[in-house]
Amino acid sequence: MLAALIISNTLAIALILTALTAITLLTLGIRGKRLNDHPICRRCAFDLVGVYPGAQQCTDCGARLTRRHAIRHGRRRPRRALIVAGLVPLAILASLGALFTWAVATNYDLNKLKPTWLLVREAESAAPSDGALAELIVRLNADELGPAAIDRLVARAMRIQADTTIPWRSAYGDIVETARTLNHVDDEQWETYALQCFEGDIRVRERIRPGDRLPVEALIRARAGPRPTFRAQVQVGPLRVDGVEAEGGWDVGDLLSTGTTTRIAQRWFMPPTLAPGPHEVDVELHFQIFDAGAPPGAPSISERTLTFRRTIDVVPRSEDVIALVKDPSIAERIARGASATIGPDPRGLNRLTITLADVPLAISASVTLRRGDQEWNVGNMIAYDNSRSFHTGLRVPDGVTPGVVDVIITPNPTPPRGSIDIIEIWGEPIVIEDVTVPD
Repeated sequence: MLAALIISNTLAIALILTALTAITLLTLGIRGKRLNDHPICRRCAFDLVGVYPGAQQCTDCGARLTRRHAIRHGRRRPRRALIVAGLVPLAILASLGALFTWAVATNYDLNKLKPTWLLVREAESAAPSDGALAELIVRLNADELGPAAIDRLVARAMRIQADTTIPWRSAYGDIVETARTLNHVDDEQWETYALQCFEGDIRVRERIRPGDRLPVEALIRARAGPRPTFRAQVQVGPLRVDGVEAEGGWDVGDLLSTGTTTRIAQRWFMPPTLAPGPHEVDVELHFQIFDAGAPPGAPSISERTLTFRRTIDVVPRSEDVIALVKDPSIAERIARGASATIGPDPRGLNRLTITLADVPLAISASVTLRRGDQEWNVGNMIAYDNSRSFHTGLRVPDGVTPGVVDVIITPNPTPPRGSIDIIEIWGEPIVIEDVTVPD
């Protein structure tokens, strides 16, 4: 981004300096070269030598010579070379400005007019425009790029692909994959491209108790073109805590290199003997990469294993990792936006729909229906914090007869222990009164 800003600023400064230089040359050219120091009438340019200062009026046009600035000294001859030198760049700049204005007004892509060398230079910059990359792909498909330009573009795309700190754009992958179809990417380059195609990251819950299951989320992204060129078989695990392998993990089905992000959630059993305090967790992601159209049993193009280390904080078993929050202002917000209805679904079964219009804090709760001394357990619900609106539909037990019930939403910290992000929930019951159960 900084490099792109420097380039754009440099170009703007260059255009401004060019315009100023052209205007200066044009001004000097029009002013011309001074030929003598004769007094000249400013109105009609008549040479007043021998007349002024004795005369009070110009003998040619009758202008009063006693007025301020009525006389200029020296006859000048325009410098045609300087005029031309100033007019040419000004004409070019004016033409470019008119072209740019027309392109903006008609939504025309100026990249179509750029020479290939300029597009390649732009593609090699830190932040090339989407239009420049798209035009290069069009010319690549039309076989209008030379081998040297293709090699430079492929090398640039693969360098970016290898550096996961640089945001990936599918146009880079499109360049490499199209160049492969035109025999400009050899097998070694293709294997490297496939090896770098999938990247991953691991998230874990930071606080956990001994014996609980540790939630793990693998985020897998493809750094390839827009088409499904590759598929990958991904295995999450093994997972080790302080070097000791934990139980859990499973193989994932095939993932295609379509540029989307795949989330894989797992839970691993933590040894019940873990001592309170920080512990190191190492998780492996193993990729087997195939051509997207490869039949079952075909050999992989490449394999790759990524290892991630995270730190977790183990707390005593007696301490809960989910905090229960009680705040009157939050209670008022939740109660004001809470409502419930009971009605039949398409199969004729009654369902409880809870609507929370304002969820300032995560809500994890057990839901029951109460009528007098009778209670019916409906199920569990989780609403994440900062939700503007939350709806849930839970099946009403068959034993609930028509009439009026109260909906009781009671905090339950057990489900969030299996999540990565929830560390606190609303800690008081939410009561929605007088909800009608239909016949």
